Amino acid sequence: MFRIDDNEVIDATMCGGPARYVNHSCSPNCMAEVVSIGEENKIIIIAKRRVSRGEEVSDEGERERGDVGGQ
Repeated sequence: MFRIDDNEVIDATMCGGPARYVNHSCSPNCMAEVVSIGEENKIIIIAKRRVSRGEEVSDEGERERGDVGGQ
């Protein structure tokens, strides 16, 4: 789950795009960023470095409330 703010959480556990399979890591190779598209907030996954074929895609571990991608 990604908490956007105090009122909005995006939960893709039951349905959603392939990004729902991104794992958490203390040494991530990707980061999450919130973007506004129209009146909706979306989360995009951005590689922090080149990700090798077959390598697990991971983002940072625990997030503070309201903090997506370390912002």
